[in-house]
Amino acid sequence: MTTPKIELYKMRDFGQKLNATIEFIRANFKKLFTTLLFVAGPTALIMGIVMKQFMGFFMGMSANPGNPAILDDLPTLFTNYFVMFLVSIFASIMLSLTTYAFMELYSQKEALEFSAMDVLRKALSRFGSTFLLTILVGITLFISVFFFFLPALYFGVVLSLAIPILYFEKVSPVEAYRRAFTLIKDKWWSTFGLLFISVMISYVVSMIFSVPFYAVYMFELVGVVDKINTDPSAFTNIFSSWYMAISMVILGVGGYLSYSIPLIALGFQYFNLAERNSAPGLINKIQDFENIQ
Repeated sequence: MTTPKIELYKMRDFGQKLNATIEFIRANFKKLFTTLLFVAGPTALIMGIVMKQFMGFFMGMSANPGNPAILDDLPTLFTNYFVMFLVSIFASIMLSLTTYAFMELYSQKEALEFSAMDVLRKALSRFGSTFLLTILVGITLFISVFFFFLPALYFGVVLSLAIPILYFEKVSPVEAYRRAFTLIKDKWWSTFGLLFISVMISYVVSMIFSVPFYAVYMFELVGVVDKINTDPSAFTNIFSSWYMAISMVILGVGGYLSYSIPLIALGFQYFNLAERNSAPGLINKIQDFENIQ
């Protein structure tokens, strides 16, 4: 028996949007996450490796702050941090675009008849404009932080819809930025609530992937605890083993993939608001009916 396809462009209340998010993930679990691993996973893998390098340097410096050699390590630390920052931006963009490309193809194709390469092509076609939008949003949030917490929270929730708008409406970064304020009118609190709940679900899921990291961390810590008193630099050995590297990659990739949960929830919020604003789903149904006639 074929499972009915979930309608994307549809007006939904708060509970229905959460249910649609969970149902979409449940119905497409294997295809969705194998696609995310193929398209966006390599970036997450790089992120985990870079994070391991950064944590190793940072913990080593923290464990032995009086060592003059720390100054020699600062350029390496800053380089690792800068690389980690750039990779995290790239990874975030690719995860968003991969998620929304999957949702778009899901709505267009029957029985998930599309490949990870199809998703990749669609995601890359919007990468440049999404990168520019990310810079624009980043500047806005950076400036708003100086006006205390509430403005940053307000803009953060509003502009969380900017990437779905840019992707699904195929508009420019500036237009997506502007339209986010129009689309969210009178729906800020529902968007905030949906984001909050979905992020909490994402956090709980990501904790599962953190178990190997903390298990390896405690195991390694027990092994060097006697040496730390005489040689603080021994603390860095915790992050030098290959199994620590694997656990950090699992942590990074797992946390990365779990973040697709709030992205899907935001997608359904966009579809809900777009349908309320201009009814694209209803228009498509009318056109389909006319074509049949």
